Amino acid sequence: MDRPTGTLVGFSSSGSKRITSLEESSLVTQYLETYGTNVTFNLTMGTPFWSPCESVQQAIIQSCSLPETYRYGATSGISQLQVELGKRLDRKFASSCASEVMICAGSNQGFLNILLCLCNPGDQIILFRPYYFSHYTACLLAGLEPVVVHTDSDFLPPPQSLKITDKTKLVVVVSPGNPSGRVVGVDLMRCLYQLCSQKGVWLLIDEAYEHFTFDGAESNSFSATDGVINLYTFSKSHSLAGLRVGYFCYPHYLRKHMLEIQDTIATHACHLAQRAALAAINNCSDDWIRQQVQQGIVPRREIFWQVVSRYHTCKADGGFFFFVPLPKNVSSYQAVDYLMKHYGILVFPGDLFGMSNYLRVSYGSLSSLEETRKAAMNLKMALDTLWDGME
Repeated sequence: MDRPTGTLVGFSSSGSKRITSLEESSLVTQYLETYGTNVTFNLTMGTPFWSPCESVQQAIIQSCSLPETYRYGATSGISQLQVELGKRLDRKFASSCASEVMICAGSNQGFLNILLCLCNPGDQIILFRPYYFSHYTACLLAGLEPVVVHTDSDFLPPPQSLKITDKTKLVVVVSPGNPSGRVVGVDLMRCLYQLCSQKGVWLLIDEAYEHFTFDGAESNSFSATDGVINLYTFSKSHSLAGLRVGYFCYPHYLRKHMLEIQDTIATHACHLAQRAALAAINNCSDDWIRQQVQQGIVPRREIFWQVVSRYHTCKADGGFFFFVPLPKNVSSYQAVDYLMKHYGILVFPGDLFGMSNYLRVSYGSLSSLEETRKAAMNLKMALDTLWDGME
């Protein structure tokens, strides 16, 4: 039978309304497609420079020969990994978190699961500016209204500025922040929790960069309890970004609905990725991660701080980012284009995070200190030119 030709009447190529609202977020892919082959220094990557432990790589190889790798499994994740993650959370919170653990295909998928479980279309979700762009996008995909609240001059969320209404369902805190790199301290987190609890609003704490803290900053120690959900990933600390494995812990009474959503979206996280995560948590201790951070991330951070501190940049105490201000007459899109064309540096525009006169500079994935110094020097020349007035 011949394929139909000509124009099909009645079919729209414009896409759904939710898709047409996502143009800002799709710029991430557009930048990589436009500039990717000509990049000298890619300062966009949200991953560390190290490779997974040898035991993780061996676990991946061994998983290929296991029959269960190719079959359906438990929706929440393989039992061994759930048990080990439960133990880890008990140690982290210095008590039994008494919560369910769900393993997902990266924390972005986990975030969407949580939105779909807790929220109805039209509900409001509070995000703090600068926000993580995938969180903003997920809200739109779920038919929710992201309400963006300004942080203070140090990029920390002031509780008194929360605009909680009858439509507010969830407050999202990312600590350490992406793109700000700021750690929300225990006292401030407690204030946010108490306010949410009083208003009957959920608090979601995204701790993707929990292992990356500096200058005595401490990441969140609030356990998942009624009204709180904690979200994590293996992408950063264990460098498993490509395998897409994350997890979150949540109150037991949500289990039925969480399982229904997970089963519909992903069925379960990839077995091979889960086996790799199990090997990572069993063989790559927190001490190993701290050593990697101290020996690798800290010197990279210092090299870049010597450059970005000249431009009124807030000193991040977490993650591996700096959120660098631009002159008021230079948009982040202009700056990205200029840095790429003239200096071979690819960074993300602040507009992706809700702030137009900034650039997010990520130094964690640079392969060596020599490459780090070269990238920092190129960035210095580029920023000097921007602040002096582009040619």
